[in-house]
Formats: sequence, structure tokens, C-alpha cells
Amino acid sequence: MSAGILSCPNRSHSLHLLLIIFIGMAGAENCRAQTDRRIEQIKQQYERVNAQIAESETSDGSELYLNELIVNKNGRSWPAVGIYEIVYRFYYGFGDREKDPYPNTLVKVTVSTRRSGDRVYAEYLFNRAGQVIFYYEKDQMQIEHRHYYHSEK
Repeated sequence: MSAGILSCPNRSHSLHLLLIIFIGMAGAENCRAQTDRRIEQIKQQYERVNAQIAESETSDGSELYLNELIVNKNGRSWPAVGIYEIVYRFYYGFGDREKDPYPNTLVKVTVSTRRSGDRVYAEYLFNRAGQVIFYYEKDQMQIEHRHYYHSEK
């Protein structure tokens, strides 16, 4: 008997094992293709939203609205921290304008944080159901993290 990875006392057992491995690989490849397609859709939505944000900063005709919250806006030294400021930007758009004429659909949130020598920038992108579908973070070392979500997972 040969000593290999698939050496089994029963030859049909080896064939079944190979079949299971093949089916598993085919399923994994299909899952990967679906994941790649979903990530590409999120990237396209991210680009669309960023284009809308850029338009909203230069014209009055944009469909996006911005609310901004600044922590420690006057820049005073924060006890035991020193420099401390967080800027939250909430971008809203319209959902179904016939049912609700207000821009109450959260589209994107950005968070810029300065703490003494530390700087962190983060973005959250949302789908129409209000679920996070993308998270991006870049720290002071220019290390970037990207997380894509589907059904909040």
C-alpha cells in the first residue's frame, strides 16, 4: 500500500474523499466569486457617494446633506491628553421622497480624530437599509484597514 495523503484501505473511500474535496473547492470558488462581485458593488457605491459629497461641497443642487459635530472645537488643551479634537461628519440623502420628503437616510459617516501625536481617520458607508457595508480606517502610520460587510457580517 502506498503511503500518501489519500491512502485509505478502501479505494472507493479515496474516490469519495477526492469528490468531497473537489465539491468543497468548487463551492469555495463560487463563494469567492460572489464575494468579489459584492465587494466590487460596494466600491462602486463608495465612489458614487464620494462624488456626491464632492458635488455637495461645490453646489447647492446636491442630494446629500451634511451634519457636523466637533468635539473641542475651540482647540483647548484637554486634561491628561493635550491636543484633542474629533470631527464627525454625517452625510444624509433621501430615501423614498414620496413617503418621506426629508433627507433622513444615513449614507456615510467620517470621523477624524486628533489626540496629541495620534491621528486616525475613519469612514463608514451605509446601504439603504441603514446597515454598515464598508469600514475604512487610516492611522498616523498610514496603515489602512478596509472591512466589507454583507448583512451586518
